[in-house]
Amino acid sequence: MSLPAEWTDAVALDPFVVVSAGRSPFHLANLAALTELIGGLTSDRSLIVKEITP
Repeated sequence: MSLPAEWTDAVALDPFVVVSAGRSPFHLANLAALTELIGGLTSDRSLIVKEITP
């Protein structure tokens, strides 16, 4: 049985985690990717509800 190296102390700590000292749960690259994803989803204006009728 083997474990991913990231689950052990065999690999160096993530520099982002070290610098942020645990204050931020998100990496900048991940937030940028999320922004692009949301932008792509909202760029199709046909998906936006303009009026709700009873």
